[in-house]
Amino acid sequence: MYNGIYEQERFAYLHHTLEKWLRLRLNGSGLGENLTRSGVRTAAVYGVGGLGEDALADLRNSQVRVLCLIDRRAAEYPNGVGGLPVFDIDGYRNAEQADIVLVTPEFAFRPIADSLLEAGIPMERIVSLAMALEENGGNANEAMAGNA
Repeated sequence: MYNGIYEQERFAYLHHTLEKWLRLRLNGSGLGENLTRSGVRTAAVYGVGGLGEDALADLRNSQVRVLCLIDRRAAEYPNGVGGLPVFDIDGYRNAEQADIVLVTPEFAFRPIADSLLEAGIPMERIVSLAMALEENGGNANEAMAGNA
């Protein structure tokens, strides 16, 4: 029987991620600055709603250029979002490839990363939002291990 555990876990990931982001902002930095320090020039943001919108807004005020959005419900956005195309994972394979795919639904990182890997996106280019908010701007292998 459903007891709300899924929602509790989801909100715990959200809280953890937002806490990191707030700490970063209070220290005068942001998501884009963190990624730039790690050598990231371009990004594809996975997740149109929720933290995906916030990540997009933060990245637009940085040197990181967002090439596109990726979402499993891409068909719901035929005209894109905010001037950016929205692809599903298969569609992204045929698009210009970004330095990283920034996965914003933290609670679903592992299945999303698995789908991206199956589509041929190398693990070193798949970064969770929480890892991107770390001081080093994220490491995909650490992100995968952290969401085991």
